[in-house]
Amino acid sequence: MNITKADWQAAIADLTATLTKFKVGAVEQRDLAAALGTIKADIVTAK
Repeated sequence: MNITKADWQAAIADLTATLTKFKVGAVEQRDLAAALGTIKADIVTAK
């Protein structure tokens, strides 16, 4: 996928902003972040 750490961080920041905008709860946001964290190593492949 050629995704860099910076790309990943930008996507997570955008996702967080969107979830906050739509008033998704903090617990749900943390749960989603934890789930996404488990696949980060498979997605972030570029140096």
